Amino acid sequence: MSSHRIRRTIASILGGLGIAIFLLGVIATVLIGFVSSSGHVESTVTSALSQSDIRLVIADELIKKLEEAGGGEGTDGGQADERLILQTPRDVVVQAVADKLNEEALQKFAGSVAAKVYAIYVDDAVSTPIDVMPLANAAMDTIKIADPSVSADEMLTIDPLSIEKKSDDINIGDLRDTAKTFVWLFLILGLALQGAAWLLGIATPWQKIRRLGIRLFIGSVALGVVVLVARNRIPQSSDDNRDALKAVTQFITSPIMTRVVLLTVLGLVLIAAGMIGHRKAKTD
Repeated sequence: MSSHRIRRTIASILGGLGIAIFLLGVIATVLIGFVSSSGHVESTVTSALSQSDIRLVIADELIKKLEEAGGGEGTDGGQADERLILQTPRDVVVQAVADKLNEEALQKFAGSVAAKVYAIYVDDAVSTPIDVMPLANAAMDTIKIADPSVSADEMLTIDPLSIEKKSDDINIGDLRDTAKTFVWLFLILGLALQGAAWLLGIATPWQKIRRLGIRLFIGSVALGVVVLVARNRIPQSSDDNRDALKAVTQFITSPIMTRVVLLTVLGLVLIAAGMIGHRKAKTD
């Protein structure tokens, strides 16, 4: 085997491996971006509540809890009905609560609550009680409007959340920082392997650009197929929580698919540029 063929083979292996590692880094960047800081967590929760499917799942679970536990106390201080019994079709009430959760103020409130919890558990912030009554009251008021059979005197009484990180809890902050470091290592290693493949390649610069585009295109398409299969298969793994899994899977994979499409288009652009450039260089 000639030295040129050996170099070309090694360059192809390094290039393919580099693309695979780089694409894994891209996926990891998206995933870690959801929870990389309290600000990102707040943004993630706010964005999640802007998705109608996720709002429906949350509204359904909230009403289910109220049906199981009861509505709380009456305005006169007495005990309300033990269970919340809906006379209006349940789907109508769920949709009404989901629509209420579409209000920007409630989405921002939910995001701020999530950010505070994250800050305590991950960033070791000082633990303070977190009042969730605005969200609970908004849900209960909407239920009363959607279902007139629910007493106007019925209201929720929820104590503030007491979040406290114990000394023997896992240090999530260190795990997050380690994960972020590995994400950058994946991206840098992927690019470094592409650089090595470029240097070892036996071809003109335009041919190398075309080959890089081919690797990027094939890798992106393969990644897209894997993501789409996972998007369809994951919700089917559970019969009880299929709607919730479907909503969360769609929310997580959507930004990944956006990057897959962009990288696929970039691969096509590099292929076209390499072919046109190589053809023009031959004619000159």
